[in-house]
Amino acid sequence: MNCSSCGAAMRLAVDDDCWRCDYCKSVFFPAKNDDGVSVLGVVSDEACPICAAPLAHAALAKLRILYCTRCRGMLIPWPCLCRLLRNCAQEIPEH
Repeated sequence: MNCSSCGAAMRLAVDDDCWRCDYCKSVFFPAKNDDGVSVLGVVSDEACPICAAPLAHAALAKLRILYCTRCRGMLIPWPCLCRLLRNCAQEIPEH
């Protein structure tokens, strides 16, 4: 992906949920889909365990996951799943 501001190549850091330009320091955040997932546009080496389509690198709640654009399945690493569940539990109002 190239930077829309200066045309230089942008990079996707391992734990980032956006693309960054090292030249002009621009940042690009992909739009979220209906599932709240930002597909980052990089295909992984892994296939979806349900439909066998290639999984794409994506972000959910600023955490990196693998996402299937065909069946909308998510492969979430255990530490990320724990953080997501903790964040969700904090957002639930107590009665």
